[in-house]
Amino acid sequence: MKKSQSSWWNRLEKKTANWDSLEKIQKLDEVEDFWQKRLAKVPLPATEDERIWSLALNSIKLVLLGYSITTGAGVASISTQPPYGLDWQRDGAFTNLALMKAGFPELVRKRNLFWAKVQSQPGHKIAWVPEGNWASNYYADGTPGFPIIRWEIDETGWALWSLASYYEATQDRAYLAEVYPAVKRAADFLVKFKDAKTGLPKKAHEDDNPFPRQSTHGAVPCYVGLKQAAQAAEAMGDRESKARWEERAQELNQAILENFYDPVCGRWVYWAKDKGNCAVGGAGSDAGLLLWPGELFEPGDPRAGQAAEQVWQALEPSFTGKRDKGMYEPYGLLILAHYWKDRPEKLELVKKGLEWEATVPVTKTGLLGEIWLTVDGRIVPGQGQPQLWHHALFYLAALEAYGSTKSVPGAIFNLQ
Repeated sequence: MKKSQSSWWNRLEKKTANWDSLEKIQKLDEVEDFWQKRLAKVPLPATEDERIWSLALNSIKLVLLGYSITTGAGVASISTQPPYGLDWQRDGAFTNLALMKAGFPELVRKRNLFWAKVQSQPGHKIAWVPEGNWASNYYADGTPGFPIIRWEIDETGWALWSLASYYEATQDRAYLAEVYPAVKRAADFLVKFKDAKTGLPKKAHEDDNPFPRQSTHGAVPCYVGLKQAAQAAEAMGDRESKARWEERAQELNQAILENFYDPVCGRWVYWAKDKGNCAVGGAGSDAGLLLWPGELFEPGDPRAGQAAEQVWQALEPSFTGKRDKGMYEPYGLLILAHYWKDRPEKLELVKKGLEWEATVPVTKTGLLGEIWLTVDGRIVPGQGQPQLWHHALFYLAALEAYGSTKSVPGAIFNLQ
């Protein structure tokens, strides 16, 4: 190649490279503009702590990224290892709640319609999944996911809670009419799925555990699902179902309080068999489910205060360096923020926990894992980053603890 030709080629390569860089900058500007508009009206925690509102906003952004605009399904994590790129109703009930709070009810509507469609039902019977229940998880096209556990009783309760509570929030009659057959199948199943000896739901899989269990983790979601379903029945004029579901919900309320409170040790237990054995640990954060969304207590019941203290005792070691690994602290913080909303001195504990969450077990780009652990003396997030249930719980807990304000323009999570 002649010198003049070589020089011309070099100039062309340089110019093309500049065009390529310019195109990338333009695309980046388009992406940033999209998210600025998409998140412009998202309510954020009313705090001056930039890390908290920034992580809250990033959490909603991540939940949106995990949503299938085609079918309405939502993944537990934008991750394939572990295999969390599926839709669990347990996670989804809370990511749905976060999307509602963030101002995206249309996405929750679509997801709930997806759940109603993929429920095990006449004409769509899923192997090993009783009618009125759901497979443990689903791919975005509605195919049941990995069959380690076929179905889980807590997911039935959470799905029922989410399906019925959407109507309460929106008063969307067309929606309720469409999902009510799924609501009825699930609630009717929970009425029948009763342990005659304890009054609790029969032993079943809970929380991805391969062994059938009978604990607060499964009983409380069934209770809140039935209670919410009864309200849907009232709106539909289905008085017979309303009465039946309310009766079973009340039975469950009493069974939970009787089976899981230990009057000898003065605390809540995870397993009824542990009552009277004060050397065995209590229910920890799961005791909080009785406070919210369970709300099982009459005003002034001292057992409610005991449940709150047990939740805090389970969380506090994470925030004070007394343990080297943990997970889902915002779950307990969300519950306590609800219960302690009228106790400023207690609410400060929740806020300190949220400050820790937004500072310590998080990446510089604002990602939370399902767990956190200590590596070479440093706390790092692990497993399934970003874990969208974890993110949704943080957003909800921060709104509950601080109250909400309008979105902060240009809020981008970056601690570098």
